[in-house]
Amino acid sequence: MERILFELQSIILGKQIVSGDTLVIFDEIQECPRALHSLKYFCENMPSLHLVAAGSLLGVALSKGISFPVGKVDRLSLHPMNFEEFVIAEGDSALIEGLKKHDLEHSITDLYSIPMEKHLKNYCIVGGMPEVVSLWVENHNYEEVERAQENILKD
Repeated sequence: MERILFELQSIILGKQIVSGDTLVIFDEIQECPRALHSLKYFCENMPSLHLVAAGSLLGVALSKGISFPVGKVDRLSLHPMNFEEFVIAEGDSALIEGLKKHDLEHSITDLYSIPMEKHLKNYCIVGGMPEVVSLWVENHNYEEVERAQENILKD
């Protein structure tokens, strides 16, 4: 742990890591099993350090017997955005809230159905990957969306 902090501060960042103020992110941590194991020591010796460990294939690596600091890590999973989250990202949370209050025994008025149908068509094209949705929300450009989707598939 001390070596990792020293190298991050002195060689990589060139600035001090302040426990409680600095967020340290270990990306693709499954590539370095010793770094994954070090999470236990960070938790025990620097509990106020904000630390995130991410790995796209972390679950696969753990299933191959890599040591994991049980009880020292909170697991979070990131999934694609669902339709409701997509509509909210588009800035139409009022539509979602209105539909939640709508009596399902009555037909949905055009006030809701027309914009929601438009959102559904766009969601079917854009999908729910956060990076792609963000691009879509910024400029509503299908070509940029398609390039981002292709890059994600290639990666």
